[in-house]
Amino acid sequence: MTHYAAIAIKNAQAFGSLSYRRIHELEVLQNIDRELNRILDLNAVLATLLKLAKEQVDSDGTTILLYNPRTQMLEPAMAIGRHTKSGYTQKFPLHEEKGITHWVLQQKKPARIRDVHHDPQWKDLYVQTAIDTVSELDVPLLDGKEMVGVLNFESSKPDAFNDENEHFLVTLAGHAVLAIKKAQAYEREKRLAEEGQVLNQISRQITSQLNYVSILDLILEKALELTHSHMGNLMLYDPSQQDLMMVTERNVAENKKGKRQSLEQGIVGHVAKTGKLLNVMDVSQNQWNEVFLEYIIGTRSELAVPILSGDGLLGVINVESPLPHNFDESDERLLVGLADLATIALQNAQAFEREKRLAQESQLLNEISKEITGQMDHVHVFHLILDNALSLTNSTFGSLHLFKEEAQVLQMVANRGVNEEKKRQIQESGEGIVGYAAEKKKPLNVPDVTLVPWSNMYIEFSPGVRSELAVPMLAGSQLRGVLNIESPIPNKFTEHDQRLMQELANLAVVALQHAERYEQAQKEKLRFELLYGAAQALSKITTMEQLEKAYRVIVQLAKNQSQSQAVIYRYDEVDAKLVLKCAVPNVNLFEQIGSDEGLNGQVAREHKTLVVHNADHLSPGISVIKQSDPRMRSFVVAPIIFEDRYYGNLGLRHEEVGHFLSKDIQFFEGLAQQLASTIYRLETVQARQDFEQRALAAEEMSMIGEIAVGLTHRLDNDLGLVESYLEDINDELKNQQITNGWIAERLTGILLAVRKVLDMSEDLKDTLTKSGQAIHDKPIAVTPQDLFREVKRDVAQLLTPAITLEMEVDPDVAQVLAIPRLVVDILHNLLSNGIQAMPGRGHIVLKARNVGRYVALDVSDNGAGISKKNQKKIFGLFYTTKRSFGFGLWNARRNALRNGGDLKVLESHPGRGTTFRLLLPKATSGDGGVAL
Repeated sequence: MTHYAAIAIKNAQAFGSLSYRRIHELEVLQNIDRELNRILDLNAVLATLLKLAKEQVDSDGTTILLYNPRTQMLEPAMAIGRHTKSGYTQKFPLHEEKGITHWVLQQKKPARIRDVHHDPQWKDLYVQTAIDTVSELDVPLLDGKEMVGVLNFESSKPDAFNDENEHFLVTLAGHAVLAIKKAQAYEREKRLAEEGQVLNQISRQITSQLNYVSILDLILEKALELTHSHMGNLMLYDPSQQDLMMVTERNVAENKKGKRQSLEQGIVGHVAKTGKLLNVMDVSQNQWNEVFLEYIIGTRSELAVPILSGDGLLGVINVESPLPHNFDESDERLLVGLADLATIALQNAQAFEREKRLAQESQLLNEISKEITGQMDHVHVFHLILDNALSLTNSTFGSLHLFKEEAQVLQMVANRGVNEEKKRQIQESGEGIVGYAAEKKKPLNVPDVTLVPWSNMYIEFSPGVRSELAVPMLAGSQLRGVLNIESPIPNKFTEHDQRLMQELANLAVVALQHAERYEQAQKEKLRFELLYGAAQALSKITTMEQLEKAYRVIVQLAKNQSQSQAVIYRYDEVDAKLVLKCAVPNVNLFEQIGSDEGLNGQVAREHKTLVVHNADHLSPGISVIKQSDPRMRSFVVAPIIFEDRYYGNLGLRHEEVGHFLSKDIQFFEGLAQQLASTIYRLETVQARQDFEQRALAAEEMSMIGEIAVGLTHRLDNDLGLVESYLEDINDELKNQQITNGWIAERLTGILLAVRKVLDMSEDLKDTLTKSGQAIHDKPIAVTPQDLFREVKRDVAQLLTPAITLEMEVDPDVAQVLAIPRLVVDILHNLLSNGIQAMPGRGHIVLKARNVGRYVALDVSDNGAGISKKNQKKIFGLFYTTKRSFGFGLWNARRNALRNGGDLKVLESHPGRGTTFRLLLPKATSGDGGVAL
């Protein structure tokens, strides 16, 4: 009993001690929470955490390492104890497998090691940060599954940490994560506020002064301050030298200050060349150590951001740090914002310089500007500009070339002293000095055209030229043309001439835009009026017979608007050809074009507008043009299409390169759409009329059928008694012993005639009965192949080795919506007629193809054929050319109409055969299909 009492007392004491520790830990954690809730600064939060944690867990060195998702490294954020220096500088990449802290973060659970040097599980994993560390306790900082960091405790004693220490730190970690996340959020907001304040300060400086060097110096200073670096420079791009010059710097080596730098050199040069920011984590790594230029001693990481105006390079802002991985996304964002402000400052300074220069030359250009802005005729304006350019530069020869963007060529529109054969010269961008200036979009001042390399590209517009100045006419970055002056004197043109020419080129652009806007407004008004007029004219066309008039309306409008040849080709679905319908003027045109031929054929296949600005240089995606007139250079072909209905093409062509502009093309497409909607409207009306006619024909045939049924009934009732009457007469003649051969012959004739009529009545009754049964069937979706196979089985007994039957079905043929029994009956009738039309031997072909909204089932034979006169009669009731009763084709067409289609003679030639065409409506996706 004494033994059990001792155990109970010992357990009670242990439980009391444990309860006391738990209560104490809770009090400590509450104190830590209160402390952390008062602090927002991240460093202060981390320092407080370490201080309060170390008070509870004794260690020689304590560190908080935070996870950087951008670098994927554990980076020491705060450390205390005698290992502060070593623990606070070493970073741990998570892509490597070494390190206990790495293991803790990856496994998301704590690690307590008795001896890091001898413990089998840890000795190979341990990465030494302090030489005397023996035991270690690491606890992960986790926010759900998100990695935040690691709490690291180290001691020079073995087995320095126990279960209570681990339990306390695990609990503390949860509080620490909340405090760290809150402090990090505060740091981000604080950083954004500081950035906003700096950007506002610089913005005020920009608007208050024009000395861009001092503004750029301020921008660099603030960049270094907010990125916690003290080394950097700001370089501007010199387009004349095509290199970078340093305008402001901090801590650059003395022998590097003011140094110019090629775009092929260094990280800054790489950024300038690519126009994209570059954040180099470590310049000593293999990818960058050969590129890096050491302007600043001790650099390990570098962040460079381009200063851009649109796509144009203005310079580069560059900051550097002795620490690797120093710059993060917030630093990148800051430098991009500062680069934008630098762009504004430089643009303001450039604008000021331009205004100053314009003020000096304003008296000279003022009168020219007044006259230019008052003119709507751009050709007159161009001659005026060229005359003044020659006068102001004391030059002899000159020309003004407009850039036709659609054709990518330059066309001479004004000239002075140019050789007659060179006037209205067309040249490609890059061709000649003018073309070179256009291609580079930069002024080109050639001191002597007889010297290499200029002699290799020079095109002689005027005799005796030695020097040439070509200035591109630019609207922003868009090339509009080139203003070009020439002189027989070498080295004639100065920088002042170049500036003056640039101003005149700018005025030419303004005048061109002014005239274009006016012309565009006039054209827009005219286009609207024309389209409205076209709509009015087309609305008066109400029948398909008037369609030719619609063609003429559209073609004439297109021709008048474009001053070019206009043509309409109508698409023939059966033959897959484009057929000429209307053209103005109607010269040098193909009567038919296949859907696989030339530009028209490509439009027929692709159903989209195609434009050729220069027939000698086709754009990618344009097939070879089928030329009926080799003089033509520019083409526009627009599809005449309404929803999914393609009707043909509206085409225009002209001898001039780049003749058709984008606004013209939109107008032509509008005309094509109006014509398409008109054709669709007429087709709809025609279809409704056809439907009404078919319905009327079907009703008439039904009435005939009812009459025929009544007739057969009367014939059966009335003529059915004739045979008994004849028997009575013969009996009476026998009773009276009268023998008369003539009477007997006549009575036999009467009997045969009556039997023939009754047989015909029975056949007609049988046909009408079958047709009446089928009329109660519902139309279904069925394939032409199934219909052909069914009728082939039906007529198999009629075929002989000398009569062959062939089936041809297009691969893309659609299903038809029909009553199969009626369709098979129609085909059976046509095949039977065809076999009878080929006594002895012959060949019958069944064909199926899509024809617009219908599927055409053609039955062709090479029999006797049908004369033109009889083709209109063959579908009449009781009409026949053979020994039959003449209601087979009548009933076949009746059944075709019942199926929403039609039956007609497609072609027939006496002695060569006949082709019947059965049209049936295509089935839609909602119609149920069936296999016969």
